[in-house]
Amino acid sequence: MQFEANSNTREALKESFEYIQQAKNDSLRIRGYNMAGFYFADVSIDTALIYADSAIALALDMNWMPGYYYALTTRCNALTRAGRFSESLLSHNEILNFFEEIQDSSKIGRVLANIGELYFLRNDFEKAIAFYRKSLYVKRRAKDYPEMIMSSIYGYVIAMNELGRIEETYSLIQEADTMNLKPTDVRSLCFKYEMFGLYYLDLGEVKKALKYFQDAKYLAVDLLIHGMEARFRYLIAKSFLLLNKPTFAHKEILQSIALFKRTGADKELMDAYQLNSQILGALNRFKSAFNSYHDYTEIRDSIFDAKREEKLVEIETKYSAQQNDYKLNILRQESDIQGFKLYRKNSAIIILLLFSLSIVLIFVIINQSIKNKREKRFRDLEDMILRNQMNPHFIFNALNSIQRFYLDNDSKSGNAFLLKFEELILQIIRFSKERNISLKDEIDLLNNYIALERIRTSKKFVYEFSYDHGIDLEKTFVPPMIFQPYIENAIWHGIQPIDRKGIIKLDIQKMNGLLQCSIIDNGTGLKTQNKNPDHYSQGLKISQSRLGKRGKVEISNRKNQEDETGVIVNLLIPIKSFKE
Repeated sequence: MQFEANSNTREALKESFEYIQQAKNDSLRIRGYNMAGFYFADVSIDTALIYADSAIALALDMNWMPGYYYALTTRCNALTRAGRFSESLLSHNEILNFFEEIQDSSKIGRVLANIGELYFLRNDFEKAIAFYRKSLYVKRRAKDYPEMIMSSIYGYVIAMNELGRIEETYSLIQEADTMNLKPTDVRSLCFKYEMFGLYYLDLGEVKKALKYFQDAKYLAVDLLIHGMEARFRYLIAKSFLLLNKPTFAHKEILQSIALFKRTGADKELMDAYQLNSQILGALNRFKSAFNSYHDYTEIRDSIFDAKREEKLVEIETKYSAQQNDYKLNILRQESDIQGFKLYRKNSAIIILLLFSLSIVLIFVIINQSIKNKREKRFRDLEDMILRNQMNPHFIFNALNSIQRFYLDNDSKSGNAFLLKFEELILQIIRFSKERNISLKDEIDLLNNYIALERIRTSKKFVYEFSYDHGIDLEKTFVPPMIFQPYIENAIWHGIQPIDRKGIIKLDIQKMNGLLQCSIIDNGTGLKTQNKNPDHYSQGLKISQSRLGKRGKVEISNRKNQEDETGVIVNLLIPIKSFKE
């Protein structure tokens, strides 16, 4: 479902961060999460799902069902781009039923378009066309926004083009050209340019088509819409090949392949490899052409295997449902017979009591089942947050830093900080699923975190890392993010209050089958920073449980001849040479 937010993705990103940071109520915060999830679906699926799940959890906590279904739509958008079609389709049907119940025609039209896109990505173009046609009909009747009608026209035209029937859509393309679009709605303008490019390509006017594809690409590049940029570069490469300019075509298709890899679009990546093979053949680079064709066949086979597995799961689910229906019918028959015997044996009063009791029990069971499902969902979300191990204050402060860069018109620094922040978040997501990671990965993650904190504190401190070179960093495993909480505490409770240059040192040595790790700072020390006597108690318990019986954590003030202040954290971590 397209958001009504500004289609300029830079502005949309800033707007989503502002909603999250400055929201005066939870409904506005949900909107911010949804906007961020929608944007990141073209950049990072994992990040998009985190924002969508945050919006879902908040909406459920508020018991706000429209907000829940809007957030579920954001999640479906990310699932579709991740290739998790069955899961996305089930959720889309749930969303469609809700909007049909409340008779919201505008939202119905948008959900139908989303389902059309889902079938398009599954290469089921006939079904995609059917849903886009329904969507267009509903949106027109509801007098939806022009950009929403444009998105359905675009989907319909693209699906028809895949079937070689674009000539049947000429009237729709002409209608799109006359639509009164907002000047800021650049995404719809990209749709229009692509449709006209395909129109002229079908007529054999390749140079005109190329001009439209290039105009669309420039807009997508300027707005950081990586998925659309990749598609337009693919179409430009195809046009250059038709114009017998394989050198120009090869330059565009390489960039298209890189972008499709980044966005995880397997179908489009498969098509790009196939086109690259043709381009390399035209350049007489036959070995490279063969390698590219091999990449194409590998992705094609993996998509086929995934579809086959999905079909098997679907058949198995239907069979299981039929078996359950059969068993239910048998149980019903047995229940009827038993009820008849009871009726003959006992009085009508006893039967009425049993019936009432059954209704009560069923109600209790259903109510408990619903309650258990809701509690499980919240537990899953809570587990996800705990596994991520990232202080939410850091995330919000990092978002504030990004916002500050953009508000100061320092987009270069903002983009650099955003990419570094995204890299850190992706590392956390990847490692949160593991019980242990290599010491090298742990140090890399820590370095990324410290680099961001140095930017935020205007390089108020320096960081030094040393280790026993007898330790194989890639074959030694530790719990993920075991050092980060102590480094964070040293920065914000130890270094930040002082008026001199801060120093944080991490030293790792090997001793008696253990890693002896020391985190030392020259900050204010425990007495000054630890106003709450239980400040470290919970952190110590968590760290101790993660390190196991042989592990140990000790925190104390520094003691040296120069009477320097600061804190030293000593951790003893059992050495593991294998990944659990």
